[in-house]
Parts: sequence; C-alpha cells; structure tokens
Amino acid sequence: KDSISAIGRTVMVLAPWNQPVPLTRAWCLWELFCTVDTGCPFNVALSPEQSAALEEAVMKGSSASGNPFRDALAGIDVAQAQAGKESDRAKIMAAVRASEGGTSRLNAVAMAEMRKWVVFALRAAVHKWREERRWTGIINAALILQDLGRMEEARGLYEELLAVEEVDAEDVATSLKTKTNLATILSQQPGREAEAEAMCRQAIEGFEATSGPTHANTLSSKSN
Repeated sequence: KDSISAIGRTVMVLAPWNQPVPLTRAWCLWELFCTVDTGCPFNVALSPEQSAALEEAVMKGSSASGNPFRDALAGIDVAQAQAGKESDRAKIMAAVRASEGGTSRLNAVAMAEMRKWVVFALRAAVHKWREERRWTGIINAALILQDLGRMEEARGLYEELLAVEEVDAEDVATSLKTKTNLATILSQQPGREAEAEAMCRQAIEGFEATSGPTHANTLSSKSN
C-alpha cells in the first residue's frame, strides 16, 4: 500500500479484454484493492486492437448472456487467483484475509471498479457510434447499461434513438427493439405504466407486421 500511495495511481492493462489475464492473478487483484483502499485513482487501459475487439463484440451483441462484460468479469475471485510462486500467493492471501472484509470485500471492490470501467468504455463507444450513426451499437450499449442497473442512462439512450428519424426509416427492427426496451424501463417507474404498455403494444404490432406473429422479436416483446 505504501508503494501504491507513493506512485499515486494504478493502470491495469486488460488483455484479452474478454478473458482478462490480470483478473486471474493474485498480485494484480491485490494491487487493485490496495489502490482503492488508499484512495488512489484506478484506471483500465486497452490496446487499440483490444478496443476494436470490444467494440465489435458490443456491436454484434453475440454474448450468451447479452452482456459480454458480464461474461468477461464473472470469474473474479481472489481465492482462485494464481501467482508465479506459491509462496507469493500464500503471502498475498494472508494479507487479503487479514484485511477488513477479507476475500469477499476484495472481490466486491474489484468487481465495482471493473463495472465503472465498463460504463466508461460504453460511453466512449456510444460517443463514437453516435458520430458514425451506428444505431445498433448504441442500442446494444443501452441494453448492457440496463443490465448493469443504470436505468436512467439506458433510458436516455433509448429516447435518443427514438428521436432520430433515420433509425425508424432505415432499421425498423432497431426502432421496435428500442421501444420494447424503453417500455420495460418505464413500466418500473410509478405513474408511467400506461405509457409503457402503449409503447410495448406498438412494438408488438410492428413486429407482427414486419416479422410475423411467431418471430423471436415478436415473442420477446410479448413476454415483456
């Protein structure tokens, strides 16, 4: 902790971004924890190649869970982390267990910091895609934000998409998915249930007209 305090900042380079090796290493997790515990800034960095791969994964929306970051970060567990030497790992684990909250707190701190990075990465991607008018990436980013519990930020993106006439004109499916997802958020806000229901019905009718009553998008909208 003294060394990190003296340096004043920690930067973790994730590689590959979707199976980050540093998050499987005991030293890296301990240094992340010490950085936060001493009040120093913690940042994540990706190579240009890894940044491009991350953006492609969000754009495709091909993750099994719908949130590729969840898959990438699911394995954070200092108790299972490795070190170059078993003696080093034993020392790190002794320090972790001696700290307040032990392994559970370290894992929680690590996950919280990585979730902050996810939000930062998504905001950067959305800014780029907005300029490039790549609407599918933005809706997928909003879905991930929604999955992370950042409902207001996701709602803002959905409403932004619905206000862009080009989205509705060029990609009807994206527009209808946006209405479905926004309706889900609105249904959880007191006083907006009727608005949510009307928006969901619009999406269902749109999917039935364009894709048919048994299409996956139609059935997904009905389930909401």
